Amino acid sequence: MFLPDGALAYSVGSTEDGSLAVGSLEIGLKREASMGFLRPFVAGTTGVAYVDQKGPGPAPGNDRRPDVGPRHFRETATTPVAGISAGLGIHAPLRLGIVFAAEARWLPLRDLVGPEFPISAAIAWPEPEASAATTQPATRRLPHLRITTGPSAMGSPAGLRSSTHSGLSTAIELDQPVWRGVALSVEGVNALRRSEPNVVVRQETDPFGNLVNIYSRAPTSFTITALTTGLRLSGSSGAFSLTSRAGLGAGRIGGFGRTFTVTGETQSGTSLETFTVTEDVGAGAQRTGLAWSAGIGAEVRLFGSVALAVDAGAMALCVDRMTFVVVPVRAGFVLQ
Repeated sequence: MFLPDGALAYSVGSTEDGSLAVGSLEIGLKREASMGFLRPFVAGTTGVAYVDQKGPGPAPGNDRRPDVGPRHFRETATTPVAGISAGLGIHAPLRLGIVFAAEARWLPLRDLVGPEFPISAAIAWPEPEASAATTQPATRRLPHLRITTGPSAMGSPAGLRSSTHSGLSTAIELDQPVWRGVALSVEGVNALRRSEPNVVVRQETDPFGNLVNIYSRAPTSFTITALTTGLRLSGSSGAFSLTSRAGLGAGRIGGFGRTFTVTGETQSGTSLETFTVTEDVGAGAQRTGLAWSAGIGAEVRLFGSVALAVDAGAMALCVDRMTFVVVPVRAGFVLQ
Protein backbone atom coordinates (compact mmCIF):
# COMPACT_ATOMS: atom_id res chain seq x y z
CA MET A 1 0.00 0.00 0.00
CA PHE A 2 1.51 3.30 -1.08
CA LEU A 3 1.04 6.30 1.18
CA PRO A 4 1.61 9.97 0.20
CA ASP A 5 5.01 10.10 1.93
CA GLY A 6 6.13 6.48 1.67
CA ALA A 7 4.94 2.91 1.79
CA LEU A 8 3.94 0.40 4.41
CA ALA A 9 3.95 -3.24 3.37
CA TYR A 10 3.45 -6.63 4.98
CA SER A 11 3.71 -9.92 3.16
CA VAL A 12 3.50 -13.59 4.14
CA GLY A 13 4.87 -16.42 2.03
CA SER A 14 5.51 -20.12 2.49
CA THR A 15 7.59 -22.88 0.97
CA GLU A 16 7.37 -26.65 0.99
CA ASP A 17 10.18 -26.96 3.54
CA GLY A 18 9.29 -24.06 5.85
CA SER A 19 7.71 -20.69 6.06
CA LEU A 20 8.71 -17.07 5.71
CA ALA A 21 7.01 -14.02 7.17
CA VAL A 22 8.24 -10.52 6.36
CA GLY A 23 6.95 -7.26 7.81
CA SER A 24 8.52 -4.11 6.40
CA LEU A 25 8.38 -0.35 6.92
CA GLU A 26 9.58 1.47 3.83
CA ILE A 27 9.74 4.94 2.34
CA GLY A 28 9.56 5.46 -1.38
CA LEU A 29 8.66 7.50 -4.42
CA LYS A 30 6.03 6.72 -7.00
CA ARG A 31 5.94 8.29 -10.46
CA GLU A 32 2.79 7.84 -12.51
CA ALA A 33 1.34 8.93 -15.84
CA SER A 34 -2.30 9.88 -16.40
CA MET A 35 -4.14 8.17 -19.27
CA GLY A 36 -7.79 9.01 -18.72
CA PHE A 37 -9.03 6.80 -15.89
CA LEU A 38 -5.80 4.71 -15.99
CA ARG A 39 -2.61 5.62 -14.10
CA PRO A 40 0.37 3.36 -14.85
CA PHE A 41 3.21 3.89 -12.38
CA VAL A 42 6.69 2.85 -11.31
CA ALA A 43 7.96 3.10 -7.74
CA GLY A 44 11.07 2.50 -5.67
CA THR A 45 11.13 1.85 -1.92
CA THR A 46 13.73 1.18 0.75
CA GLY A 47 13.60 0.70 4.50
CA VAL A 48 13.81 -1.97 7.18
CA ALA A 49 12.11 -5.36 7.46
CA TYR A 50 11.50 -7.85 10.26
CA VAL A 51 12.05 -11.41 9.00
CA ASP A 52 10.83 -14.63 10.63
CA GLN A 53 12.16 -17.60 8.67
CA LYS A 54 11.71 -21.31 9.41
CA GLY A 55 12.96 -24.37 7.59
CA PRO A 56 15.20 -27.43 7.68
CA GLY A 57 18.90 -26.90 8.29
CA PRO A 58 21.72 -28.49 6.29
CA ALA A 59 22.00 -32.26 6.56
CA PRO A 60 25.20 -33.48 8.30
CA GLY A 61 27.98 -34.13 5.80
CA ASN A 62 29.59 -37.58 5.44
CA ASP A 63 27.19 -39.17 7.94
CA ARG A 64 25.82 -42.48 6.66
CA ARG A 65 23.59 -43.38 9.61
CA PRO A 66 20.11 -44.22 8.27
CA ASP A 67 18.34 -42.39 11.11
CA VAL A 68 19.90 -38.97 10.49
CA GLY A 69 17.30 -36.41 9.43
CA PRO A 70 17.36 -32.70 8.65
CA ARG A 71 17.88 -30.25 11.49
CA HIS A 72 15.35 -27.46 11.68
CA PHE A 73 16.09 -23.81 12.26
CA ARG A 74 14.24 -20.60 13.00
CA GLU A 75 15.82 -17.19 12.47
CA THR A 76 14.45 -13.75 13.20
CA ALA A 77 16.22 -10.53 12.32
CA THR A 78 15.77 -6.88 11.41
CA THR A 79 17.29 -6.30 7.97
CA PRO A 80 17.54 -3.68 5.21
CA VAL A 81 15.12 -4.05 2.31
CA ALA A 82 14.84 -2.41 -1.12
CA GLY A 83 12.30 -2.87 -3.86
CA ILE A 84 11.19 -1.81 -7.35
CA SER A 85 7.55 -2.06 -8.39
CA ALA A 86 5.38 -1.30 -11.38
CA GLY A 87 1.64 -1.33 -11.61
CA LEU A 88 -1.60 0.21 -12.72
CA GLY A 89 -4.11 2.38 -10.90
CA ILE A 90 -7.73 2.55 -12.05
CA HIS A 91 -10.13 5.36 -11.16
CA ALA A 92 -13.48 4.15 -9.85
CA PRO A 93 -16.64 5.98 -8.73
CA LEU A 94 -16.81 7.74 -5.34
CA ARG A 95 -13.12 8.74 -5.66
CA LEU A 96 -12.03 5.16 -5.13
CA GLY A 97 -8.91 3.79 -6.77
CA ILE A 98 -8.06 0.16 -7.58
CA VAL A 99 -4.32 -0.51 -7.62
CA PHE A 100 -2.51 -3.58 -8.99
CA ALA A 101 1.26 -3.85 -8.47
CA ALA A 102 4.11 -6.31 -9.00
CA GLU A 103 7.39 -5.83 -7.15
CA ALA A 104 10.93 -7.16 -7.07
CA ARG A 105 12.21 -6.86 -3.49
CA TRP A 106 15.69 -7.63 -2.17
CA LEU A 107 16.39 -8.56 1.44
CA PRO A 108 18.97 -10.89 3.03
CA LEU A 109 17.51 -14.35 3.71
CA ARG A 110 18.99 -17.72 4.48
CA ASP A 111 19.16 -20.03 1.43
CA LEU A 112 17.94 -17.30 -0.93
CA VAL A 113 19.99 -14.91 -3.07
CA GLY A 114 17.39 -13.67 -5.54
CA PRO A 115 14.61 -11.13 -5.05
CA GLU A 116 11.11 -11.79 -3.78
CA PHE A 117 8.30 -11.11 -6.25
CA PRO A 118 5.16 -10.09 -4.30
CA ILE A 119 2.04 -9.26 -6.30
CA SER A 120 -0.60 -7.12 -4.63
CA ALA A 121 -3.98 -5.49 -5.15
CA ALA A 122 -5.38 -2.64 -3.05
CA ILE A 123 -8.14 -0.05 -2.84
CA ALA A 124 -7.13 3.60 -2.31
CA TRP A 125 -9.30 6.44 -1.06
CA PRO A 126 -9.62 9.32 -1.66
CA GLU A 127 -8.20 9.39 -5.16
CA PRO A 128 -7.46 12.75 -6.83
CA GLU A 129 -9.85 13.83 -9.52
CA ALA A 130 -8.96 12.38 -12.93
CA SER A 131 -8.84 15.87 -14.36
CA ALA A 132 -6.58 17.27 -11.61
CA ALA A 133 -3.24 18.64 -12.75
CA THR A 134 -0.26 16.40 -11.99
CA THR A 135 2.43 18.99 -12.49
CA GLN A 136 4.26 20.54 -9.54
CA PRO A 137 5.27 24.15 -9.11
CA ALA A 138 8.64 24.84 -10.67
CA THR A 139 9.84 26.50 -7.47
CA ARG A 140 9.58 23.30 -5.43
CA ARG A 141 12.62 21.09 -4.91
CA LEU A 142 11.18 17.77 -6.05
CA PRO A 143 12.59 14.46 -4.77
CA HIS A 144 14.38 12.12 -7.17
CA LEU A 145 14.04 8.36 -7.59
CA ARG A 146 17.23 6.65 -8.82
CA ILE A 147 17.21 2.98 -9.89
CA THR A 148 20.47 1.44 -11.14
CA THR A 149 21.83 -2.07 -11.63
CA GLY A 150 25.05 -3.67 -12.89
CA PRO A 151 27.92 -6.06 -12.04
CA SER A 152 30.17 -5.76 -9.00
CA ALA A 153 33.69 -6.88 -8.15
CA MET A 154 34.78 -8.22 -4.74
CA GLY A 155 37.38 -6.12 -2.98
CA SER A 156 37.80 -8.14 0.22
CA PRO A 157 38.16 -10.68 1.78
CA ALA A 158 40.71 -12.03 -0.67
CA GLY A 159 39.55 -15.64 -0.22
CA LEU A 160 36.02 -14.82 -1.32
CA ARG A 161 37.30 -12.67 -4.19
CA SER A 162 38.98 -15.69 -5.78
CA SER A 163 36.28 -18.26 -4.98
CA THR A 164 33.14 -16.35 -6.06
CA HIS A 165 31.87 -14.83 -9.27
CA SER A 166 30.24 -11.52 -9.97
CA GLY A 167 26.49 -11.12 -9.74
CA LEU A 168 24.10 -8.21 -10.12
CA SER A 169 24.21 -5.24 -7.80
CA THR A 170 20.97 -3.25 -7.57
CA ALA A 171 20.48 0.14 -5.88
CA ILE A 172 17.30 2.08 -5.15
CA GLU A 173 17.97 5.64 -3.98
CA LEU A 174 15.67 8.45 -2.85
CA ASP A 175 17.10 11.99 -3.03
CA GLN A 176 15.54 15.11 -1.55
CA PRO A 177 17.30 18.34 -2.65
CA VAL A 178 17.87 20.74 0.24
CA TRP A 179 20.22 23.30 -1.33
CA ARG A 180 21.52 23.96 -4.80
CA GLY A 181 23.64 20.91 -5.71
CA VAL A 182 23.08 19.19 -2.32
CA ALA A 183 20.50 16.49 -1.59
CA LEU A 184 19.71 14.22 1.35
CA SER A 185 19.99 10.61 0.16
CA VAL A 186 18.59 7.28 1.40
CA GLU A 187 19.86 4.26 -0.54
CA GLY A 188 19.14 0.54 -0.37
CA VAL A 189 21.70 -1.69 -2.10
CA ASN A 190 21.89 -5.44 -2.76
CA ALA A 191 25.04 -7.09 -4.17
CA LEU A 192 25.24 -10.77 -5.17
CA ARG A 193 28.33 -13.00 -5.29
CA ARG A 194 27.79 -16.34 -7.03
CA SER A 195 29.47 -19.62 -6.07
CA GLU A 196 28.62 -23.32 -6.47
CA PRO A 197 31.66 -25.53 -5.75
CA ASN A 198 31.92 -29.33 -5.72
CA VAL A 199 31.89 -30.75 -2.17
CA VAL A 200 32.14 -34.26 -0.70
CA VAL A 201 28.66 -35.25 0.49
CA ARG A 202 29.43 -38.85 1.51
CA GLN A 203 31.75 -41.79 1.03
CA GLU A 204 30.83 -45.17 -0.40
CA THR A 205 32.68 -48.46 -0.77
CA ASP A 206 33.42 -49.70 -4.28
CA PRO A 207 33.37 -53.44 -5.24
CA PHE A 208 37.06 -53.72 -4.26
CA GLY A 209 36.56 -52.35 -0.73
CA ASN A 210 37.97 -48.88 -1.41
CA LEU A 211 36.36 -45.73 -0.06
CA VAL A 212 35.15 -43.46 -2.87
CA ASN A 213 34.21 -39.81 -2.42
CA ILE A 214 30.79 -38.83 -3.75
CA TYR A 215 30.66 -35.20 -4.87
CA SER A 216 27.80 -32.80 -5.42
CA ARG A 217 27.51 -29.14 -6.24
CA ALA A 218 26.65 -27.06 -3.18
CA PRO A 219 25.43 -23.44 -3.39
CA THR A 220 27.58 -21.02 -1.38
CA SER A 221 26.39 -17.82 -3.09
CA PHE A 222 25.76 -14.91 -0.76
CA THR A 223 24.36 -11.39 -0.77
CA ILE A 224 25.29 -8.14 0.94
CA THR A 225 22.32 -5.86 1.57
CA ALA A 226 22.74 -2.39 3.08
CA LEU A 227 20.69 0.69 3.89
CA THR A 228 22.68 3.93 4.11
CA THR A 229 21.79 7.59 4.61
CA GLY A 230 24.02 10.43 3.42
CA LEU A 231 24.47 13.28 0.97
CA ARG A 232 24.59 13.47 -2.82
CA LEU A 233 26.43 16.41 -4.36
CA SER A 234 25.92 17.42 -7.98
CA GLY A 235 27.04 19.99 -10.51
CA SER A 236 25.43 20.42 -13.91
CA SER A 237 26.10 22.01 -17.25
CA GLY A 238 23.14 21.92 -19.57
CA ALA A 239 21.75 18.39 -19.74
CA PHE A 240 24.92 16.82 -18.28
CA SER A 241 25.60 16.44 -14.53
CA LEU A 242 28.40 15.01 -12.39
CA THR A 243 27.47 13.63 -8.96
CA SER A 244 29.11 12.12 -5.90
CA ARG A 245 27.60 10.40 -2.87
CA ALA A 246 28.64 9.10 0.56
CA GLY A 247 26.48 7.42 3.18
CA LEU A 248 26.56 5.49 6.44
CA GLY A 249 24.14 2.88 7.80
CA ALA A 250 23.71 -0.84 8.49
CA GLY A 251 23.78 -4.03 6.43
CA ARG A 252 23.44 -7.79 6.62
CA ILE A 253 24.89 -10.89 4.97
CA GLY A 254 22.41 -13.35 3.44
CA GLY A 255 22.37 -16.38 1.17
CA PHE A 256 23.81 -19.86 1.47
CA GLY A 257 26.66 -19.17 3.90
CA ARG A 258 27.23 -21.40 6.92
CA THR A 259 29.48 -21.22 9.96
CA PHE A 260 30.36 -24.72 11.22
CA THR A 261 31.86 -25.37 14.66
CA VAL A 262 34.10 -28.44 15.09
CA THR A 263 35.15 -29.66 18.55
CA GLY A 264 37.94 -32.18 19.05
CA GLU A 265 40.78 -33.25 21.31
CA THR A 266 44.53 -33.06 20.92
CA GLN A 267 47.37 -34.68 22.86
CA SER A 268 49.31 -32.27 25.08
CA GLY A 269 51.95 -34.11 27.06
CA THR A 270 50.13 -36.75 29.08
CA SER A 271 46.68 -35.17 28.84
CA LEU A 272 44.07 -34.45 26.23
CA GLU A 273 43.02 -30.86 25.56
CA THR A 274 39.74 -29.92 23.93
CA PHE A 275 39.81 -27.46 21.04
CA THR A 276 37.10 -25.71 19.05
CA VAL A 277 37.50 -24.49 15.46
CA THR A 278 34.98 -22.53 13.40
CA GLU A 279 34.91 -22.60 9.62
CA ASP A 280 32.95 -20.32 7.30
CA VAL A 281 31.45 -21.81 4.16
CA GLY A 282 30.73 -19.08 1.64
CA ALA A 283 30.41 -15.86 3.64
CA GLY A 284 29.48 -17.70 6.84
CA ALA A 285 26.31 -17.38 8.88
CA GLN A 286 24.00 -14.39 8.58
CA ARG A 287 25.37 -11.37 10.44
CA THR A 288 24.53 -7.68 10.77
CA GLY A 289 27.04 -4.86 10.94
CA LEU A 290 28.00 -1.30 10.10
CA ALA A 291 27.82 -0.35 6.41
CA TRP A 292 29.14 2.57 4.39
CA SER A 293 29.08 3.47 0.72
CA ALA A 294 30.72 6.05 -1.52
CA GLY A 295 30.75 6.68 -5.24
CA ILE A 296 30.71 9.02 -8.19
CA GLY A 297 28.43 9.18 -11.19
CA ALA A 298 27.12 11.05 -14.19
CA GLU A 299 23.65 11.89 -15.47
CA VAL A 300 22.35 12.89 -18.89
CA ARG A 301 18.84 14.30 -19.08
CA LEU A 302 16.88 12.55 -21.83
CA PHE A 303 13.44 14.17 -21.82
CA GLY A 304 11.13 15.78 -19.33
CA SER A 305 11.95 14.53 -15.83
CA VAL A 306 13.81 11.39 -16.97
CA ALA A 307 17.61 11.11 -16.94
CA LEU A 308 20.09 8.35 -17.71
CA ALA A 309 22.50 7.62 -14.80
CA VAL A 310 25.84 5.79 -14.48
CA ASP A 311 27.44 5.16 -11.06
CA ALA A 312 30.62 3.53 -9.78
CA GLY A 313 31.94 3.28 -6.24
CA ALA A 314 32.38 0.97 -3.26
CA MET A 315 30.20 -0.48 -0.52
CA ALA A 316 31.55 -2.05 2.67
CA LEU A 317 29.99 -4.09 5.47
CA CYS A 318 31.92 -4.60 8.71
CA VAL A 319 30.90 -7.69 10.73
CA ASP A 320 32.79 -9.67 13.38
CA ARG A 321 36.15 -7.96 12.70
CA MET A 322 35.81 -8.79 9.00
CA THR A 323 35.13 -6.27 6.24
CA PHE A 324 33.29 -7.22 3.07
CA VAL A 325 33.92 -4.75 0.24
CA VAL A 326 32.19 -4.79 -3.15
CA VAL A 327 32.89 -2.41 -6.04
CA PRO A 328 29.80 -2.04 -8.27
CA VAL A 329 29.42 -0.36 -11.66
CA ARG A 330 25.75 0.35 -12.36
CA ALA A 331 23.56 2.07 -14.93
CA GLY A 332 19.91 3.04 -14.79
CA PHE A 333 17.60 6.01 -14.74
CA VAL A 334 16.54 8.91 -12.54
CA LEU A 335 12.96 10.13 -12.22
CA GLN A 336 12.05 13.54 -10.81
